[in-house]
Amino acid sequence: MFFISETIIYMKKGFLITSVIIICTAISIVLSNLTSLVVHEAEADMKKYKETYADGKFYGIGDKLMGDAGEIFTKKENHVQILQDMNTWLHNNENFEYFEGRPDNVSFINPNVEGEFKDTYNDILKAYWLGPEDIEHFDIKVKEGRIFKDEDFIHRENLTNENGQKCEGELPIILGSLFCDRYNVGDTIEIYNMFFMGTARVVGILETNSKTVNSQGNIYVLDDSVILPVFTEFSGKESLRYLRTLFYQKNNGIMYSKLNAEDLQEMVNDYASYLGIAGGYFVFGAKNQWQAVFATNLDNMIDDIRKIAIGITSFSALAIAIYLFVKIKRSERYFGIMAINGFTKGQIRNLVISEVFMIVIGSVIIGIAGTMLVHDISYQEYDINYLRGLIPILVTGVIGLIIGLIGVERQELSNLISRKE
Repeated sequence: MFFISETIIYMKKGFLITSVIIICTAISIVLSNLTSLVVHEAEADMKKYKETYADGKFYGIGDKLMGDAGEIFTKKENHVQILQDMNTWLHNNENFEYFEGRPDNVSFINPNVEGEFKDTYNDILKAYWLGPEDIEHFDIKVKEGRIFKDEDFIHRENLTNENGQKCEGELPIILGSLFCDRYNVGDTIEIYNMFFMGTARVVGILETNSKTVNSQGNIYVLDDSVILPVFTEFSGKESLRYLRTLFYQKNNGIMYSKLNAEDLQEMVNDYASYLGIAGGYFVFGAKNQWQAVFATNLDNMIDDIRKIAIGITSFSALAIAIYLFVKIKRSERYFGIMAINGFTKGQIRNLVISEVFMIVIGSVIIGIAGTMLVHDISYQEYDINYLRGLIPILVTGVIGLIIGLIGVERQELSNLISRKE
């Protein structure tokens, strides 16, 4: 009991500094655990990235059905059926994945405009047509509302804007995250473009930094876009003109494949010839350089995070080493008085070791509590690697013990009573 009371007295001599060391060490535990979570997240993203993209490339596909060639093509009685057959082949081909997603623009009547042009003033917004394959492949999710459902991709009769007539039905749309301050799920917007004119209802808001790629394979962020559903099924009431225009767009999409552009072009040539439109489609879009750069950057980020973790641990160990060294030097007279009162060097050694253990225990408790808080807020989907987080306290504790033991062993207790604190 007497030893415990002396331990408390000894720790009180530097209580403020001890508290600071505990807090700093606890922070190093939290940061080390955080780096393990971030590394875990980054490595998971890297794995997912490699599984999704590393073995393939994106290529745009376009048509040459314009000018004289376009006039000849549209004179074919089955030209719309040819376009539809081409679209079916693109989606069903086992050598590549095909995405119809593409950027566009929509006009809308700005409700914030007042005065003479209140009901006629149009603003232009970026838009992006998104198909079900795009949503699945690029793992596009909403933070509010819902993503498109199967029925949203059906072109119903009341969604047709033939001859510039306003559509009677409502078109479901999703807004990029930058619109969250202007619109809520359930709001309606009057929008106009080539394929739809009328009321659109917001059914969801995208997560921030949702993205896909463009026809060159470059990343395309959807935060500032109005997302429209690509129609995949039809009512049968659409005019040939409407279907022709729509399928021109649907067949100018993006191919993702492990094959090179030349191999894809050969397949496209063969099928286009089979349809009677030899040379009607071409594969473009070079290699996806943004993917390789992104992967390299991710590797570098993981390496940097690990370096930070090592730096944090080194700082914590250095801090406790300096702290114990200074405190032992300042306590030499106190140790001398203890020796006169019957304390052995072993008991004084245990006194110093007890403080190290108190710092370790306090740091672990605070560090784990802080780690759990960060985990619950930002990284619930990942398990915490507590062993990684305990490395700083292990290193710090061992160095503290070594410094403490060496500091006490070097003291001649009989000579310490004359020292000044």
